[in-house]
Amino acid sequence: YITYSIATGYLVKSTYSATEKSKQKFGRFAYFMSALKCLFKLESLPVTVTCDGTRYHNKIAYLMFLNGENAGGFKLNKGDNVNNGKVKFVLIKRTNAFANFLTFIKMFMFGVNSIRKHKSVVIREVQNFQIENHANASFILDGEKVKFLKKSVQVKSGITMIKK
Repeated sequence: YITYSIATGYLVKSTYSATEKSKQKFGRFAYFMSALKCLFKLESLPVTVTCDGTRYHNKIAYLMFLNGENAGGFKLNKGDNVNNGKVKFVLIKRTNAFANFLTFIKMFMFGVNSIRKHKSVVIREVQNFQIENHANASFILDGEKVKFLKKSVQVKSGITMIKK
């Protein structure tokens, strides 16, 4: 079961490589500093994603499915309906490393909708998806690092999200 997010990509490493000390000192900006370090160790991740019957096969920089407004303390999906039986699918294709980094930073600073018009970005609302992880890359599942080769997910509606 996935509660709110699953993500992978070379910049996802920043979420689990940011040290506790840097997070205490710099807060959520410690993730940006860690992402900048990842920029110099670029990897393209061969992943195939099938969303509601549409297949995407790209070397990716970042891939995320998000069912909520927040991820990692950042408001990424402000105002979206999180109880409609769909999740936000975000794919940033691997292009120029610096351009990918800027797109990633813009998304985390201003939300998913701020990168909607980028040529290297695919954003959709989906209900069913399958991920084929051809490189055995690490994923972040609700904030925890996991590994898998193939996962199929069906989004269930009717689960009430509790907000303060």
